[in-house]
Amino acid sequence: MWTNHFEDDEKGYQVLLSVYNAEKYLERCFESLERSLKGKKWILLYGDDGCTDESIDKLAIYAYYKSSADKVHLFEYDKAPTVAHAKNRLIKEAHKYKDEYPAVLMMDADDEMLPERANMLHTAISKKSSFVVGAYERITEGGSKIRPANSTAPALAFGPWATLIDCNILPKDGLFFPESEVCDTAYEDILAWYHLKYIEELNITQHTSPNPVHRWHRNPDSASNPSDKEEMNRKRNTFWGITELIKDKKINILENPPTAEEADDARHVYEERKGKAASAECPLDNAPE
Repeated sequence: MWTNHFEDDEKGYQVLLSVYNAEKYLERCFESLERSLKGKKWILLYGDDGCTDESIDKLAIYAYYKSSADKVHLFEYDKAPTVAHAKNRLIKEAHKYKDEYPAVLMMDADDEMLPERANMLHTAISKKSSFVVGAYERITEGGSKIRPANSTAPALAFGPWATLIDCNILPKDGLFFPESEVCDTAYEDILAWYHLKYIEELNITQHTSPNPVHRWHRNPDSASNPSDKEEMNRKRNTFWGITELIKDKKINILENPPTAEEADDARHVYEERKGKAASAECPLDNAPE
């Protein structure tokens, strides 16, 4: 399954951007796409996830007046039940364009792509890899910090926005991120990496350049950082419990996800083993320094 399909860097990129009520971030996001991809062969797949704000108007202005993309494809959907559902819908659409644009760059509306990201294609070709991870810059209220790929990739502590993936290895039905309600922990993307490593036995390739490929803003209103800290801790510890089910019991979270009872049991085991300090452990902060 995990074979290389990239042949040369004449192939194009497709950016997958699922958006829900992100109008205050979109201009910054679009500007980052232009800085990173202008002059290259690329398209934008934009999924409107049932927005109720002016996000789609922001897209219209960008697509008509500013975008350097060969094409901007708009897909309007009803609100997805989870972030995984929203992302998977665009992955399914991506297969329509993979022959000309095989390099998939997933993106979040509240972040910024950096110019180094397009260069990940050279690593994919030279290393004969279909899945490449790069360094990223983490932005918080306390400042910024570079998270290198040689620490985040082994720890699986990166988001889809730090990857370049050959569309040919993504499922045609779009089921890449786990859609089970039990896996809706705000870290469905990282659960997908655990699945790839421990079930699919994928070897993740690190980008050859130390330059960051993405600027991740840890926003106070993001799904992974909600105001209800007790619920946040419960979800984080459920996430860690599920990762241990994947590693130790080889649970396939796509084909046979754990039941709510199994996930609760795994969370309790994790909490007892790690203690209360585990409640503050964010998966994206889990990589060694």
